[in-house]
Amino acid sequence: MNRQPASLKLPPECVLRKACATDAEAIKSLVSTERVNPTQLYWLQF
Repeated sequence: MNRQPASLKLPPECVLRKACATDAEAIKSLVSTERVNPTQLYWLQF
């Protein structure tokens, strides 16, 4: 079951969920293309 905090209002077509192993490449790609410093990320937050 996906639950979101009451203060977070997403469009109905969006789903907020924890990342899983199959999301790793997409996350790495986003970090790279958005020029986020990966040394400052706590990967378990995804």
